[in-house]
Amino acid sequence: MSILVHDPHPLFAEALGRALEIRGHAVTTVDGLGDLSGAVAAFDPDVCVVDATSARPGLAEACARIRAASPAVGLLLLSGRECPWELYDARTVDAVVSKSCGTDVVDDTIRLVAGGGRTVVGWSRPVAVPAQRDAAPAELLTGRERQVLELLVHGFSTRMMAGSLEVSENTVRTHVQNVLSKLGVNGRGKAARIAVDLGIFTR
Repeated sequence: MSILVHDPHPLFAEALGRALEIRGHAVTTVDGLGDLSGAVAAFDPDVCVVDATSARPGLAEACARIRAASPAVGLLLLSGRECPWELYDARTVDAVVSKSCGTDVVDDTIRLVAGGGRTVVGWSRPVAVPAQRDAAPAELLTGRERQVLELLVHGFSTRMMAGSLEVSENTVRTHVQNVLSKLGVNGRGKAARIAVDLGIFTR
């Protein structure tokens, strides 16, 4: 899946980006404290991974802007110190992970968030969070995933979708798998039927 990693320290952002690429993700890294919502809108990631501590006090506003501009994107905060979950609107942030955790934990949490899940990981004090993002499955799809779903509705094969979207077949397969996961189905035909039944697209 596609990931946007934002951290003010280029070394950390690049290292995490490379580690996630090894695990099969398409990663874009952004350092500094620029316009996060603009970066998310430009790259249209499935999940945005953001450093939580160094961006304060502007992080809450940045997260709200990201959610307003891209409601379907998963938003994961990485914190090097205290758990910041209670500082932010639970409707905005999907997960908070301690930087003391390994990359495998970050990867697992990214996949959970991409499927609409929510969690806090890496602190001994339990934190109550809602189990699922308050949105319909179709609303969790990224713009690219909605394009893929529309092509599924019209019966496009993997090769045909790759040509239409000008991406590789492997990228198409990743998007299709993300669509199936978010819609909670295990077949392309079922995903297409859900899209038609919900009135998202028509055949």
